[in-house]
Amino acid sequence: MDCSVSYDVWQMECCGIPFARGSRIKWLVEKRCPRNIPPEIDDIDYRYEAHSGDWEKLFVLTGTVDSVHLLCQPPFYSQIPGWKLIETDEAVGFEQAPDGMECQNYIVKITDCTIRPASEEDLRAEDDAYSEDEPAELSE
Repeated sequence: MDCSVSYDVWQMECCGIPFARGSRIKWLVEKRCPRNIPPEIDDIDYRYEAHSGDWEKLFVLTGTVDSVHLLCQPPFYSQIPGWKLIETDEAVGFEQAPDGMECQNYIVKITDCTIRPASEEDLRAEDDAYSEDEPAELSE
């Protein structure tokens, strides 16, 4: 099974573990409509969620990162029109957005997915809940 995940950039910047194409991941996710996603991007299956204590609404997703896109949007107070979806090899946080925009989300395609309901133990084992191994060759 393949799926797509919206991963808020602020969550990566807060406490996320960088990942790249080819990385094996194990993430806590929720089946909820992501925030701040343009309606044209309508194939999001899950939203990464590392800050919820409501384990009964979370799932554990494992798989391999196939692609990473950075969704950049204008600040809400800006007159800049539109949004941009930029392909990238990795997600590390603090990426620079083009043209006065702000980085909002990573849109991540995952292959060979497995999904199961989360348990209280998954929240306690935080380090294991987000990444099974180091990302494949992150640039410096």
